[in-house]
Amino acid sequence: MTQLPLILEISDFEYSSLEKIEKNKGRLNIILLAYKVKDPRNLGAILRTSAAFGIKGVIITSKDSSPVNETVINASRNANILVHRTTNAFQTALNLKSKGYKIYCLDTKAQKNLEDINDEIKNLQILLILGGEKGIEPKLKELSEGIRIPIENVESLNTSVALGICLYYFYLKNNF
Repeated sequence: MTQLPLILEISDFEYSSLEKIEKNKGRLNIILLAYKVKDPRNLGAILRTSAAFGIKGVIITSKDSSPVNETVINASRNANILVHRTTNAFQTALNLKSKGYKIYCLDTKAQKNLEDINDEIKNLQILLILGGEKGIEPKLKELSEGIRIPIENVESLNTSVALGICLYYFYLKNNF
């Protein structure tokens, strides 16, 4: 019996359009901007956490960010979430703000704690900005309202951990 070689074709990840993400119905009316997340395992965990809470989609930066690759897909456990890749995070955020999105930025130095944003988040369209290993550029911070998770004994949390805490808080506020 002759064995034929097995040839597999692995296609590149198919990114979504921002318009498709905006139209997507999520359990939470939130789009995440994962700003310059370089570590593919962090990005995978972010995608997995985002899918778990049913947000509309995730935007990643095309420069200084991990693309969605095999490592990201493995770390995300094949999470089913729309991902858009932008070349200009500031313009993308500005575009969403002009469409009525409230922009929040997770920032360890913000004055306002996460629990300080109570009923104002109910029924809002939200763009949540989460920084990668080097943080978020100042002009993006200026475009948004900074919120922090009150923590002790450490400078900051891993991005996916901070995201999980934040999305759980938004989930609670939207469901009770």
